[in-house]
Amino acid sequence: MSRIGRLTAGIAVPGQGELPLGTIDRIATAVTEGVPAALARRFPVLRESAPDSAGDGPVVLIRRLQVSAAVPATASADEIAERLADRLARAIRTAPDEVRIRYPSRAAHIAAFVAALASGTGDSWVFESFDGVRLLAPLTALRTLAERHAVPVVAVLGALRRSGDLTTVLARAAPSEVNRTWAACLALPHVRMSAAAAAAHLGDDPVDDGKGLHRSSAEALSLALAARTFARGRSPAVAVAVASATATAAAETVRASSPAVRDPIAVRRSGAAGSAAKEPRAADLAVFEAEGAPAFLLLPSFAKVGLGALAPADRARVLAAATRTSPEDPAVVLASALEDDEPPCEPGVDISQVVQQALVDDDRLGLDRLVTHTCGPYVIVADASSGIWLAILDDAEPPDDALIPALAGLERAPADPDEAAATRMVADLRYLLPDDSGDAGAPARAVAVAARAGMGHFARRLGGFGASSLPFLSDRFLTPGGVVADLGESIQVRLPAPPLLVVLALAGLDRTTVEVPWLPKAVTVTHEDAGWCVPGSVESKLLDSGARHQEARVGRRGYPPQFRRKVLDLLEEGRSVAQVAHDLDISDQSIYAWRHQDRIDKGLVAGLTSKEKAELASAKKRIADLETELAVARRAVELLREEATPKGGSRRSR
Repeated sequence: MSRIGRLTAGIAVPGQGELPLGTIDRIATAVTEGVPAALARRFPVLRESAPDSAGDGPVVLIRRLQVSAAVPATASADEIAERLADRLARAIRTAPDEVRIRYPSRAAHIAAFVAALASGTGDSWVFESFDGVRLLAPLTALRTLAERHAVPVVAVLGALRRSGDLTTVLARAAPSEVNRTWAACLALPHVRMSAAAAAAHLGDDPVDDGKGLHRSSAEALSLALAARTFARGRSPAVAVAVASATATAAAETVRASSPAVRDPIAVRRSGAAGSAAKEPRAADLAVFEAEGAPAFLLLPSFAKVGLGALAPADRARVLAAATRTSPEDPAVVLASALEDDEPPCEPGVDISQVVQQALVDDDRLGLDRLVTHTCGPYVIVADASSGIWLAILDDAEPPDDALIPALAGLERAPADPDEAAATRMVADLRYLLPDDSGDAGAPARAVAVAARAGMGHFARRLGGFGASSLPFLSDRFLTPGGVVADLGESIQVRLPAPPLLVVLALAGLDRTTVEVPWLPKAVTVTHEDAGWCVPGSVESKLLDSGARHQEARVGRRGYPPQFRRKVLDLLEEGRSVAQVAHDLDISDQSIYAWRHQDRIDKGLVAGLTSKEKAELASAKKRIADLETELAVARRAVELLREEATPKGGSRRSR
């Protein structure tokens, strides 16, 4: 039994007697607290094998019942509740069909309400528990109720398909509602699936061959496919994976039918006809999954290094280099504001100079001298103070040609980095220019400079990770993939939880709103729950610390207590200090200090415990406060004396 909407009790008292003291209170307690609990024991939630049950039991709705029971006036509240529950249970089981309606699952009940809303009949007594969402659009009500009752959105869609109402609901829904609903489906954790595997799950059911993308939106097709797959008995996660793979394959089929648009950037640079660029492609989907979705998290950092001054095609190339994806990735295309009707342009060889000017304007460089590093076939020109790369040259290229005037006149000298810095430099270069031949052209090297500058700014936002290599940043903070929903007035991006989500949370980047000049709408970036990390990994142990929402920020001492505790737990599990320091990119000296203090706290080593240090620090602060108060009091007394005794020793005349 889910709930009792209203229970009215009338009490009849024998005329020849009086009620014992407290009887009314016992009856009230029985009716308000005991009866619902007693009914719940008589009607346990039934687990059904129906595919649309989604782990929920049936929902039985009874409009009105009237029962009577004789109860001794001296009975306890529990006895009264049990007697009333027996009578109610018997009445429920024998209620006529005209006052009893049964749904196989909560999803089916919600689906019936959504279908009724779409047809304008949502005011039935059957949906009294949904009164708060009657004024919402049908698909909005679907998502709201699914979240409220912890029912997968796909389960409700499957129930709509079983009842034959799905087509009508989707046809009457606004495109933005359809997009939001598909985005809610994609937020369910699921695996990526090939089109062939998706077809196997769909079986012999007719599958849209891609032409449906012209008749209706790809998102509506995806919702229909997900509902169809779920209705065949697949899990919600599999249903979403099948729908996503099938819809994406259909969009790619349409896109492939026009060879001229296989490379959007090439089309723009070669001046291809605008009609060819208008053909549908993957990025035209309003809601989609893309490997380059983490690019949206990097946008504020790249705005700081001049990405807004670049052509959209070059923005796409820089973001693709930073996320190790393609400029054609749908998320990269959307994040760079790359439009189909953009005029053709050649690859920008002055990208690095645009970045240099932006760094100078933002006061990011020391501007005292430059250093050069020879790294394989390339020469890297960097700012001596900040270490920011300004240009990547080949052996024969003069440095002055690659620098803006404000930098060309600065003193330059070869640098001799230590082993760690040299290792990071090689790793960054291989990340940005994976071709080991050393033949990267000037445009590719300029893109690499811009990508490293933006990633460096992002790293500095992560307190304590400013000197991390690009592969480390990518692996720990920019897990590929995510769901992107272009909802017209805004863009919603949901990224998978990276290994070090706790650090993003401390920096305020686990949930953030992004606004950059080249995008006309705000972007909201969120991450999946940390629980989806690989169980037992170093990262999942850190995320389990519960430090995601700590208000404390990384300060002089480095990391919050939860982080330090989990690091010590890893050491106790047998990991070496060097290994943990490398995995988490923190100083091994910090780990040694934490371990030494932990041994003091356990009484293994002599010294002040953490509690004693905290008490000592509190005492010192209290002493300092008292000394300040005493100094203020002394000064006040001196001022009063000066006021009472004017110069010359005489009293002030009144």
